[in-house]
Amino acid sequence: MGASTQVSSGLRTRQLILALSVLALVGCAGGRDTRAPAAPTALPTSTPLSSLTPWPTYTLYPTWTAPAPPPPPPTCDCPTCTPVPPPSPTATPERVAATVLAVVDGDTIVVSCDGREERVRYLAIDCPEVAHDEQPADWLGDEATQMNIRLVEGQTVWLGQDTPDRDAYGRLLRWVWANDTLINAELVRLGYAYLRSNAEESRYAGLLHTAEHEAQQALRGLWAATPTPTPRPTRAPSLTPAPTATAGPCNYVGNANSMIFHKASCSSVAKMAPGNKVCFGTREEAIAQGYRACKICKP
Repeated sequence: MGASTQVSSGLRTRQLILALSVLALVGCAGGRDTRAPAAPTALPTSTPLSSLTPWPTYTLYPTWTAPAPPPPPPTCDCPTCTPVPPPSPTATPERVAATVLAVVDGDTIVVSCDGREERVRYLAIDCPEVAHDEQPADWLGDEATQMNIRLVEGQTVWLGQDTPDRDAYGRLLRWVWANDTLINAELVRLGYAYLRSNAEESRYAGLLHTAEHEAQQALRGLWAATPTPTPRPTRAPSLTPAPTATAGPCNYVGNANSMIFHKASCSSVAKMAPGNKVCFGTREEAIAQGYRACKICKP
């Protein structure tokens, strides 16, 4: 009885499991989506490449090349440039002290040296001319003279010897220092002097070229724009007779054309046309008649 009951119970269990499996299969089949699949969405029609607008053609810019830097200005570090020696209370054979008595023009002075007067011409430079005889002043001639006065007049300067010793007019050719300033180069640096052709071979070539370069870059003096010359007024013909020497001592001689008067011993007197000479006993007499003093002999 007991064994039969166990067999029957096991059979019912297997039948139950089988029934549950059949129901599970039927349920799965009944829940499946049996609808037809949706039609696929059509992709957008692509535009053929041949119908596209072509990109504009660009012109390439040329390769930019940086400009070459300007050459550096000449400096004193060169074989022909000698450093400016500082002033010394002791004179040397090549350098002597002198006192400036007068300034003649931009590049000429009168000095007292070793107890004698000497006319000194600055080496290696040229300044504009001042008015002399019947010639008008060059542009900046008077300004160069005034600058030379400011630099050296009344001072004790040093005169540096070089070759040649004198020029054709008997003037000493010298390098001139005031304190520690080489006046030859300073006038160039300020724009009141040009370099002469012999500056290139001089002992201070580097210093002079440096000074000239600075004046050019700064457009100073002679390197600035040249002003338009003003026409000189035409002198009305005089109804008075030609000037003649006045009675009495002829201590001063005036030039009726340039209206400049000189000492009778001035070299300019010999160059005057005889008809232009006017004799004066005193300088006050000449000034009263409108004459100007000569800047060379300084009457």
